[in-house]
Amino acid sequence: MSSIQTRRSIQLRKLTGLAIGISIALSLSAVAFAQEKQPGIAAPQQRLYVVGRDTEIPLSAILPPGCEGAAVTFALYARGGAATANTVAYPAATASSVASGTTVAGAIPLASASFPVTDSVWPGVAADCMERPLVSTGPSLLIGQKSADAGTSTFVIPRSSLFMGRDEQQVHAVLKVTAGGTSCAVVDLDDPTAKDAAGNAVFVLGSAGQPAACGQAGALVQLYYPNGDALFETRNVDPGTVQPFANLAPAAGPSSGGPLPPATGDVALAGPSGEDGPGGWVFGASLFAASVVPLLAIAYRRIASKLG
Repeated sequence: MSSIQTRRSIQLRKLTGLAIGISIALSLSAVAFAQEKQPGIAAPQQRLYVVGRDTEIPLSAILPPGCEGAAVTFALYARGGAATANTVAYPAATASSVASGTTVAGAIPLASASFPVTDSVWPGVAADCMERPLVSTGPSLLIGQKSADAGTSTFVIPRSSLFMGRDEQQVHAVLKVTAGGTSCAVVDLDDPTAKDAAGNAVFVLGSAGQPAACGQAGALVQLYYPNGDALFETRNVDPGTVQPFANLAPAAGPSSGGPLPPATGDVALAGPSGEDGPGGWVFGASLFAASVVPLLAIAYRRIASKLG
């Protein structure tokens, strides 16, 4: 290779490297901007909050433009952010706060008087500057209760999930229950002896006679229909607690994986209309990088060819 060809090759590599660097910088800037600016309510740091064990539910949110310094109210809603109609599930259990810019945080007290039973709810925030509340579109937040037996985990399938708003029960099945992949129990949704006084189906893990894995704290709890379909929702064994298992929909794909891991308060952002959070922006930025890099490289190759 001649010295001229060598210089051209070096110039080409430099120009191509510059193109890649510019496109990556632009895409990262787009991602950072989207994450900073996208309004929504962040997912709580944990999914299960137990009355009598936990004292409050910390929440945070990014408000839309025009809400700088606004007074807001955090609340727990009956449905997720994608619902066209929504109501505050516990009007007596809210938290008021004032935003610093468009960022705001607050904590809903977890008092037994406000939360007498287990429930599945969605955190949200409302303010006069918004047309509608920002409500999480992520997994529901679980309100649990302390159990009388500190060695077992109790799960409640609400009567409302069985009847689905009808006068007669709509869901009929014998569900297999596993913990950590070990078969532990079955729950017959039509068996009156498997229900409490309110008509909720109840099953317990960690009882005498069950395999040890069934009472292992943190073990993944999964339910299966007779045809082998797993429920979309999962839970984790948490001895000494009672927690709801309201969503009986079968999984369309992989399991939801149970509770959110610790310190993940920066996900499940929902916009005013229930649109997705920054994930779409991140994906778009990635596509941007993937498309721009080769185009810039081609352009610089053409420039480099003209240099010679």
